[in-house]
Amino acid sequence: MNDANHIIEGIKKKDLNVLKIIRKMKDLSSLSIDLAFAAVVSGDKNLAKKVLELEEDIDVLQYQLEMEVMLAARNVNHAKNFVAINRISSAMENISDATEELVDAIIRGFPVDPSVSNALKEEMEVKVYKVGRGRFLGKTTTQLKEKYEVIGLKKDGEWHYMPKEEYILDKGDTIILKKR
Repeated sequence: MNDANHIIEGIKKKDLNVLKIIRKMKDLSSLSIDLAFAAVVSGDKNLAKKVLELEEDIDVLQYQLEMEVMLAARNVNHAKNFVAINRISSAMENISDATEELVDAIIRGFPVDPSVSNALKEEMEVKVYKVGRGRFLGKTTTQLKEKYEVIGLKKDGEWHYMPKEEYILDKGDTIILKKR
C-alpha cells in the first residue's frame, strides 16, 4: 500500500465523500472480479496486472473511507452508524484481495489448470471474445452496450477498461462482455 503521506495528499486533492468512495469501491471491486475471471479464462497477463492495480486502488480507497468516517463521526450514534460502512468497505477490499490471489498464477507465469478455466468459461457471466468474421466485426462499443456491459476492449495491443469513448471493432480485437 502507498505510504500514509501520499494517501493523505491524495485525499486533500480529491473531492470524495463517504458515498462517493463506497460507489467507487463497489465499481472497482466488480470490475476486478470480471477482469480476474477473464484473465483466468484467457491467460492474459495484462488483464491480471490490471487486477493488481485495481486491488491497490481499492486499498487506497478503503484507507480514505476510514479517514472520512473517523472525521464524520461526531458522537457515539454516528460512530455506530459508520461501523456498517466500514464493514462493507472491508468486504469489498477482501474481494479485491481474493481477485489478486486468483490471478497470482498468471502473473507468475504458471499455466492455469484447464479444469479451472473450463469451469469458469461455462459458468461465468463474463465472456472473452476474439473479433473475427463473426457478429462483432464492424460493430461499435455503443451498439454492444445495448445488449452487453463492455468490461474491456483490447485494440491495437492496448486494453481499454469500461470504455467510455466509442470504438469500432476490427478483426483481431479482443472484447470482454457481460450480458445485461
